[in-house]
Amino acid sequence: MGRRPSRLNPNNPVEAFALELRALRDAAGPAGTVTATCRAAGITRTTYYAWLSGKQLPGRDALERVVRPWGGDIAYWLERRRRAEEEAGSPTDRPRPRRGAAAQEDDTATAEPGPTPSDLFVPSDKVIELWKSSQQKSLREARDLLLHLGYTGQQRGQLATYTILTLSGINPGRSWSDAFNPTLRAVEILQFIQSQYAKEYAANTREALRRSILHPFIEDRLVVVNPDMPDRPINSPKWCYRLSDRALDLVRKNGQRGFWADLRQYHEWRLQKP
Repeated sequence: MGRRPSRLNPNNPVEAFALELRALRDAAGPAGTVTATCRAAGITRTTYYAWLSGKQLPGRDALERVVRPWGGDIAYWLERRRRAEEEAGSPTDRPRPRRGAAAQEDDTATAEPGPTPSDLFVPSDKVIELWKSSQQKSLREARDLLLHLGYTGQQRGQLATYTILTLSGINPGRSWSDAFNPTLRAVEILQFIQSQYAKEYAANTREALRRSILHPFIEDRLVVVNPDMPDRPINSPKWCYRLSDRALDLVRKNGQRGFWADLRQYHEWRLQKP
């Protein structure tokens, strides 16, 4: 039996990184299993679980070896790691402590307080402006996508918009052509929204998310449930959701040439009985 996933705090930079890394791992299918990953990246199981539980950031070289077979964008993940490290204010590549006489010599010096995380990472107004611009662009494109898919009302509202972005793996600045379909529980969908779009929902929003957003998406074959275990008990805390493969193909075409032809074919497929 696999390890029970730990709860992650999206306000913690390292745990927010782990939350996003989990989503990439889930989308990788068999390549994301602990055995396949440890063999491909040359890491131990302990290291694998430490990364995914937010206990430490991967080293740069090891991250490349993991992300590549998982289908991630290397440049994106190296930059994502750099930002997480800066926000945390605790680089993983610190020099080893000095020993012996050198250490005694250091002890005689007057220690000065180290920098706080806010000293290390103070985003400029320009950075904040670019992030907000990317966020609004993603939200606008997601709302348009839901409209093209035939949704109105709650199924095209704010929560639905954030949900389609999350189930497509789209954070601010990520291209639709790079979309993927992570397998997520309702609570993890809300965590992604908070960590990537700074929008926080109350815990009781999960029921509204399931009933008003995810259930209609499932009926329309936009979303599938429990792809890893279709017969999972309905009251299981591991109940999860994923964008259907056919929907993912369409989502990747959003805003690109050929989208309208694919949209027509998608609607024809959706109306067919499974």
